[in-house]
Amino acid sequence: MRLLEEAQFRFLRFACSPQGQGVSRRGPREPKPLSAEFLGEHWMENAERKLRLLLGADWSDRVRGKSVVDFGCGDGRETVRIALAGATRVIGLDIEPAGLDTGRRFAAEAEVSHLCEFVTELPPGTRTDLVVTLDAFEHFADPEAMLRLFRRMLNPSGVVLVGFGPSWYHPHGSHVSPFPWSHLLLSEAAILRWRALYWPGHPRTFREAGVQRLSIKGFLRAVKNSGFAVQHFETRPIHPLRWLACRLTREFTTTSVFAILVPVDRAGS
Repeated sequence: MRLLEEAQFRFLRFACSPQGQGVSRRGPREPKPLSAEFLGEHWMENAERKLRLLLGADWSDRVRGKSVVDFGCGDGRETVRIALAGATRVIGLDIEPAGLDTGRRFAAEAEVSHLCEFVTELPPGTRTDLVVTLDAFEHFADPEAMLRLFRRMLNPSGVVLVGFGPSWYHPHGSHVSPFPWSHLLLSEAAILRWRALYWPGHPRTFREAGVQRLSIKGFLRAVKNSGFAVQHFETRPIHPLRWLACRLTREFTTTSVFAILVPVDRAGS
């Protein structure tokens, strides 16, 4: 196995160029803080684009007049855009303080600081009308536990909006794929050794790198086991593979997943 891993690593090292944020072909470097990297004049347009992509064109109707928790808010631009769309209160939650600082700057620039709060931990007893999680679900170590937390947070009529991608069987489902589906064809150790040439940090597994191998089937299983029912479910196909996309192939041809979840005891109401 070591010989196979070494051969795969050498192939990746000499044949594959890195792509993506934080990459340096001269070797690993620390990424810029979010507060410096993401501030720009087009931040609001970028937030709108992401919300439309993951939640659909009518996303603003879903948040208007609601209290919202943006779970895994990153740099907070979507949090602020949700506030601008008419949410009554928005809490942006993330583990990265630099991103939360950026969110506060966005909120101040948009003059909605009074509607937005950015935290690393939710205040005890937090209740909300809506939980939104964007491009974060595939990074949760325990999706079922996270969904149970969402359920405890919801007001009686509350719902969860989930938008994420790519899932594990996407061509770049490992988030560090040297080439499409390489994470399914080559050893994890070889890919992570190649990754260490260009990205900071030296995770030993995909999960240590924040990639939890979440498939579409695994997501739906987690929803069922956590006491939620799917009110709406949609998979968006990878554009060049849209001709191939169907129920049988969706694990391999889906670029993003959108779901509306309600507690199972309200599913028929």
